[in-house]
Parts: sequence; structure tokens; C-alpha cells
Amino acid sequence: MILKPSELVSYIGPVFELNVTKRHTMAYAACLNDLLPIYFDDVTHPKLGIHPLFPVCCEWPALLDFFHENNLPMHRMVHATHDLHIYQPLSLGQSYFTTAEVISLEQRTPGVYLTWKLKTVDAEDTLVNETWQGNLFLGAKTEDCGAFPQIAPSTPKFSSPLAGTQVSSLEVSGGFAHTYTECARIWNPIHTEKSAAHLGNMAEPLLHGTATLALAVSEIVKSTLNSDPEKIRRIGCRFSRPVIAPTHLRIETLETEEEVIMFQVLSQKGDVVLRDGFVEHK
Repeated sequence: MILKPSELVSYIGPVFELNVTKRHTMAYAACLNDLLPIYFDDVTHPKLGIHPLFPVCCEWPALLDFFHENNLPMHRMVHATHDLHIYQPLSLGQSYFTTAEVISLEQRTPGVYLTWKLKTVDAEDTLVNETWQGNLFLGAKTEDCGAFPQIAPSTPKFSSPLAGTQVSSLEVSGGFAHTYTECARIWNPIHTEKSAAHLGNMAEPLLHGTATLALAVSEIVKSTLNSDPEKIRRIGCRFSRPVIAPTHLRIETLETEEEVIMFQVLSQKGDVVLRDGFVEHK
């Protein structure tokens, strides 16, 4: 598979609308087993909070359209990096509008690294969220991209290993990828179907990168941010190894003096599956 910068870089897809409902936001938090009252108790919290990583639900239709319009196979693509900027929290009952723009293509050893900018605005065209996301098309080739029209924002410096960390652990059930697929409404068959995983030269279906990230963010909100998800302003990480359920994950976090929480996620074998993780908060 050859990806051509001349055809893809600066591509901007159509606008996709998502009306944010209680049913959807509650299902997203529930599938993560994140049962904080702010996500569910609409008596104590009439407006309800929304999980900080829920913006991925707004963004997926725009990404999916890109695959279809450009005839690209989803089974050859894995999530590599994520950098979500939250300018204001989402609100229940509101519609949000998302577009996907291709920023760059770069040849890497495993394949082609594609950088997106996913922009979500409200009905008044006010910027609500912006995600700089990297996806790796395994085994693909590309030509020289030349000068990039935009440069992704820099990320906080990460020191590894983390010293003096707080550690939490969680079990990931065998059916979690299927539950996350339906509750997030993010469906790529490499996460749920063994035949699709085999097409992408993967032995087993892989857990969504955003699912692993969301689990880590849930733990950070509860353990470090006093169960207040609306403190978060930015979330980023690199996905370094696949996660295959069922499994046991360990989350290591370190709070800094600059209102940044550094974190990483390790497999039950001790491999780092999510690295360079950070949460910026107020």
C-alpha cells in the first residue's frame, strides 16, 4: 500500500454532527467501570459531567469517513499517539461539529505515520476540543512529504522511569473491547474480530488505544484530581505496545509542580504499553 502526500496532506473532510446525550455519556463512563456520581447522579449533579476522553466519540465518524472516501483498509491502521486539548467541557443536549484534517505523512520503520488534526466546535463555531492524533499504517510506504503545512504542538518532557510514583491496577475483561466498541460507538473490526486482526498480521484483536487511555484517565481523576474531571485541560500519550484482553494493567502516575501529571501503563508482564502519558490540569 502506497500513501501519496499529494493526495492526502491538507485533506479536510466533511463536518460531522454529534448530539451529546445522557445515554451516550453514561454508557461511555459505565463501560470503563468509572462510576463517579458526577457522571450518573443527575439529582445531585443536574448538568452531569462527561468523561474527559469522550471527545473521541465526536471524532470517530470523521476518521471513519476518511477511510471510506480514500479506500484505505482499517485493518492496516493502529493508533500511535494522542494529544487532546480541551478548551471547554462538553455539555449534555448540545450538538458538536467535527472535521478531520490530514497534517502530514512520514515514513517510519513499521509503516506510514499519519498525523491528523481533529477540530470540534459548538453551534456558535466556538472551538471546544482539538486533537492531534497519529495513526500508523502498518507495512505502508509513502513519498517525501516535503514541508508540513502545520506543526503539531510540543508535549511536556517525560522522565522515565517515573520515580516516586503512585501505582494503581485494574483487570480488563475478555469482552471489554466489544463493550467499549458499542458504548463509545467506535467500531474498527481489528478490536473485536479475530479474522480482521489476522488481515492486519495481528495474532489477536487489539484493545482500542483510546480505551486504554480512558482507563488511565479515570484512575487519575479519582486518585489525583479529587474526582473532578473538569479540571483536565489536555491529555496526551504514545501507544507503544498492543493490549490484548483479558489482561491486568498497572498504571503509574507522578504529579509534578507544574499542574502536569505524568503517567504510563504497563502490562501484566511489565512491558510499557502506553508511554509518555500526561494530563495537564488547572
